[in-house]
Amino acid sequence: MIPFETLAQRPLGIDVFDGDGTVTWSNVQASGIQFAWTKCSEGAAATNSSYSYNMTNARAAGIYIGAYHRARYDIDFGTNGADLEAAYFWTNAKTYVQGGFGYLMPMLDLDANTSGYTPATLSQWANRWCQDIVNLGASNGMVLRPIIYVDYSSNLSNYFDNTITNWPLWMVILNTGQNPQTGAPTNIAPWATWTIWQFSSTNIVPGVPGTATGGQCDMHVFNGTLAQMLSSFAIGIITNQPTNLTVWQGSNATFSVGFPNSPGSSHYQWMLNGTNISGATASKLTITNAQMTNAGGYSLYITNGTGQTDTSATAFLSVLPPLTNAPGSVLAPTNMVDWWPADGNCNDIFGTLNGTPQGGFYYSPGHSGEAFHFDGATACITTGASDIPPPWTVCMWVNYSHSPQTSAGLLEDGTYSLKLEQSGSSTHAVGISQTAYADSSFSYSAPTGTWVHLAFVANNSSVTLYANGVNEGSITTNNMPLPRAYIGGGYSTSSARYMDFMLGNVDDLMIFSRALSSTEISSIYNAGAAGFICAPQITGAKSANGQLSIGVKGFTGKNYSIYSSTNLKNWTLLGTLSNSSGTNVFTIGYSTNQPQTFYRFSQPY
Repeated sequence: MIPFETLAQRPLGIDVFDGDGTVTWSNVQASGIQFAWTKCSEGAAATNSSYSYNMTNARAAGIYIGAYHRARYDIDFGTNGADLEAAYFWTNAKTYVQGGFGYLMPMLDLDANTSGYTPATLSQWANRWCQDIVNLGASNGMVLRPIIYVDYSSNLSNYFDNTITNWPLWMVILNTGQNPQTGAPTNIAPWATWTIWQFSSTNIVPGVPGTATGGQCDMHVFNGTLAQMLSSFAIGIITNQPTNLTVWQGSNATFSVGFPNSPGSSHYQWMLNGTNISGATASKLTITNAQMTNAGGYSLYITNGTGQTDTSATAFLSVLPPLTNAPGSVLAPTNMVDWWPADGNCNDIFGTLNGTPQGGFYYSPGHSGEAFHFDGATACITTGASDIPPPWTVCMWVNYSHSPQTSAGLLEDGTYSLKLEQSGSSTHAVGISQTAYADSSFSYSAPTGTWVHLAFVANNSSVTLYANGVNEGSITTNNMPLPRAYIGGGYSTSSARYMDFMLGNVDDLMIFSRALSSTEISSIYNAGAAGFICAPQITGAKSANGQLSIGVKGFTGKNYSIYSSTNLKNWTLLGTLSNSSGTNVFTIGYSTNQPQTFYRFSQPY
């Protein structure tokens, strides 16, 4: 049996893997164990067959449990190896890591042979793995902070430098003779304090196979109370996360979350884009008469009766305003494919590629109306769209700061990318990346802190960059398609993580399925904040010889639907009118003795 008082201040835990057999978790819980970690994966090719069983049954028995990964940096060298192993762990662990209430933060087991590593390079490997897990969690609406498990009983400074202390320390010091309720591991530098201590590997725990009374287990103690442990290392007390909402401007929207059956006396605080909303302290949040300024990412911070805290995943509110034409707006060029105005939503108002925001995304004041804002660390928009073969044109307004990432993506698909800041460019140059070619840079770097209009125009052999309507040069390509799957960042399929996050704003992102001329690019830039006509607008009407002719302009390439009414309440569809160039004239028979008749035009949105 466990030779310690089970109700002592510091909670006790164990770790298990395949070699421990089938654990009877109800017996483990009855013996006083309150937390556990179970092995999920090792390296980039091995999994623990009992992982799912342990995660499910430990939690059902009332034990808080997390997943751990045994690092094989001795096989997978360098940060690329850390990326590979983080992606492998996430693939196998994410079902439970994303499960919310009752599961604990991931743990990285660093006990492989350190030959060939210095403290700096071993710390770099571990830091890369942990940061990958943080990024993967963030891209799925979660806040994760992995724990580092180290099995080096000598001075840890021989193995790690100070950079690794960003992650909590789980220290192995066995058989010291100290009471785990009052003692502490030694030689923990470069860490200043410890979080979990493995003090034994030979304790008998009922429910763990091995002997008639139980198997020998690694035993651990947390440096604090159970409530403190849950506050820091429980992934969540929220069982059902808030969901994204889309409403028309002026409508109401309500966000809610799900909690355990008995969350205790709880305190709530709703946030918009990470900032507390004054007075929003109920378990549900209703936005009445939603306007574009209400669009963004909503999350809930909760403290329950046990002192455990949690922040919900971010749910995004999209507000759909009516389309209107700004004074001075001009007709769009032909062959438009997609247009994201960024006005309170990620909808494609011309095509069908409505985007889904991820991470620290929100809306900010734009060049016209509002803009997409990307935080440079976790934010992007996903569309799932396929590439467009050349020729193509993409243009947008950009206002940014230099990204903390190694590069900053505008449009990516995991294979091809348009870069606001090219990787490896000391000048932060705009560039492109394509398979079978090295990363390429234009001889142009966009200014920071101000709006600039960028346009990329591609044919079968090159991509040309225009900045504020001026040709800034071309890069030779080989039939490079236009990626559309990710906006404001990218995704690496090989390492299963989001990357290339840009820091700043993008407004009025437009794509055309042909190479626009330099004159057309200049006209887009010169239109400025007025932009393009996006709603039908009657330009004049005249009657002659029994015919009524109504001139109309609107969204280039979208047909008009024409309706008539005599009372402004009941409308009859008269038919459709083509609109390949943006303007047309609708003609209908008309007599002086017919009832007063009203006409209206609409286009798809």
